[in-house]
This record gives sequence, C-alpha cells and structure tokens, in this order.
Amino acid sequence: MALVTFLLTTTVFAGMIVVEETYNGALISYDVSIPMEKGWNLVLGAGALLEAAPLGFSAGSEVKFGNLKAMYVYNPSTREYVRILPGVDREKIATFVSTGDLLSIPYWLYSDKAGTLQFRSRGIPAVHYRQLYSGWNLVGISPEMEGRTFQELFSGCTVEKSFIYNNKVYTGHTEPSWERVYEDSKFEDNAMGYGMAVKVTGQCTMAAAPALGGTPPALPGN
Repeated sequence: MALVTFLLTTTVFAGMIVVEETYNGALISYDVSIPMEKGWNLVLGAGALLEAAPLGFSAGSEVKFGNLKAMYVYNPSTREYVRILPGVDREKIATFVSTGDLLSIPYWLYSDKAGTLQFRSRGIPAVHYRQLYSGWNLVGISPEMEGRTFQELFSGCTVEKSFIYNNKVYTGHTEPSWERVYEDSKFEDNAMGYGMAVKVTGQCTMAAAPALGGTPPALPGN
C-alpha cells in the first residue's frame, strides 16, 4: 500500500537533498523544497528557519519569514505544545532543547500564503537514532525513509496508531484532515519533508541500525 492517496494523486512534491552527513551517519542535513498551503503545515527540520545562513531560508523560497505567523513544536515527554512564534516560550523550550529531540521532529508552521518553502536544515538524526516517547509523537518523514514500509521503519516500537497530516486542497478535500497510515504503507518521494503523528506504547527507538554488507554467507550443505 502506497502511503496516503493524496500524496500520490496530486502534484505535491517535496524535494529533500542530502547536503552533509556527520557523526558516522547519525545526523544528516538537507536542502528542503516543500509546497506549503495557507494555514497549518507540518514540516520536518523547520527549526532552521530561525537561524542565520547557511541554514534558514533559501533565496528562492516563495514563503518568507514574514509569512510565518506561528510556529509550534510538540514535546512528547511533557505531552504539550511549545510556542516558538510569536514569542518563544523560553522556559519550556529550554528543557526540550537539552534532550536534542528538536532536531528530529517536524514543526507546525502557520503560513498566511501558499507557496514553496525552501531552506537548509540542521542535521536530522537517522531513523535508527530517533527516540519516541510513550503516547503521541510527531515524526518527520526524511529521504532515508523512501521506499520503505512503516512496519520496517518502526520495527523497534509497538505502535498503537499512526496518521499523516493532509492539508492539501484538491477536489473532494477542502479541509485539513488526519489520514491513517498502516503497517504496509510505503513512503513515496512526494511524502518527504512532511510529518505524521505516531502513538506508541512505551519509549523506544524507531528502527534497528542497518547491518553493513547484509547477512553473512550461508554455511555449506551436508
């Protein structure tokens, strides 16, 4: 099952290109180009929009800083939203920053216009380094997830429910909604850069680190 019909039947495309890899693949930075709708959008790595070059907005971005009227993140350990714009909640964000979780989660952005958002992200942890907390988590969809199933990517967790945020406007869909993601759902290239909500039974790591070289050769027969 391909991941979420709306991402396959519209012209949506989110291009994320690897530009830097550090710490033995633990952190990966991206050049992001992602279509935004007017209203709320769930975007991976968007915290870099608050930073100076070479991070932050790219010159060709149609959506500018002035178009962002609100920015929030969800802290899964305290189960609450933390405001970043307008006026950062410094006390709440301080404890969140210390965990390092801000790097791997998508951000809620409220834009007053539709258009393409382009920016350079900070280093985002590879999936086998991403920690989830008991209850709901917001999880960013990154290029390393392309072509892989939900079950494969979340093999280290016991998942209760999972949904992707659909704010795209097309025939028959004029209001934002949460669309169900199933175990056999496969992540396509036009889902990259967006975010989803995943509920797990306990703290866990998304997926085991890949074994380089695959499995050892089979032993000889009798």
